[in-house]
Amino acid sequence: MQRETIFPGIQKRLRAARVRPTYGRIEVLVALMRAEGTPTSREDLAQRLADAGAELSVSSMNRCLRDLVDAGVVQRDEPDRFLVVAPAPPAEGDTQGVRVKIQSRTRMVVSDSARLNRGLMDMLAQYNFPLPTRSITISIDSE
Repeated sequence: MQRETIFPGIQKRLRAARVRPTYGRIEVLVALMRAEGTPTSREDLAQRLADAGAELSVSSMNRCLRDLVDAGVVQRDEPDRFLVVAPAPPAEGDTQGVRVKIQSRTRMVVSDSARLNRGLMDMLAQYNFPLPTRSITISIDSE
């Protein structure tokens, strides 16, 4: 996995949080990405980093994890398990050309609202929905 190609959406999220992509943060991200969506413990992450030859102390790894969680790039899944969140949704203003269409049996609403589009994209990213996506069907069932 090449470090230059894994960050298109993640770099935007880091920039938005004013977090630089340092050597340690990149190594932690790469190790977590290699887990392919499986929550990884600190111990497993430290072992992955050591196996990859990354020169990173445990305290530096923990600091990088904290910074990445604060930036919204890594999610703390359980008390001591971490995973990479889906790449960032488009930045404010990048939602142009995205149209949200919500339809029920009796009514349809189409929105070009950047605020609504951004909220939906954030929600999709939070749940690791593959982005960008061409169309999404939203279904709300009430009992």
